[in-house]
Amino acid sequence: MKAPTGGFDVGIVGYGPVGQLTAALLGRAGHRVVVFEHWPSLFPYPKAGHLDDEVIRILQSVGAAGGVVAGSWPMTGCDLLHREGKVLVALDWNVGGRSGWHSDYSAYQPNLEPSSTASSRPNRLSPSTRAGRRSRSARTASGQRSTLGGKARR
Repeated sequence: MKAPTGGFDVGIVGYGPVGQLTAALLGRAGHRVVVFEHWPSLFPYPKAGHLDDEVIRILQSVGAAGGVVAGSWPMTGCDLLHREGKVLVALDWNVGGRSGWHSDYSAYQPNLEPSSTASSRPNRLSPSTRAGRRSRSARTASGQRSTLGGKARR
């Protein structure tokens, strides 16, 4: 990878919930991180709708737990039903987790991303396009170009 300025230690493809958290953790550990993301802004559709107390603990380590918990709600249980409506398994989640948070949360992921992205501000690159085709390069918000092998199209 040809980096736009000074090089990076780690490149991440995708800036969804996992990419955001990975970028935050690696950045906190002192690594220079670049993220390649197809979408020019945060993807507006749900992903990662269930978070358990261990995920909240990891988010806490990057300073994002408070905002994430504020934008979600504790799950008190879940019933898995047979197609005729008979309860096959009833899960009781109305308990505290081992890490001090509620055991399970539900969330609408697009509402959570502002909280989690505030903790990770890597160099985020969006793929450039030419004539409707995706190239093997990306451009930062300031216009710098990075290439994923080979030469970038101009």
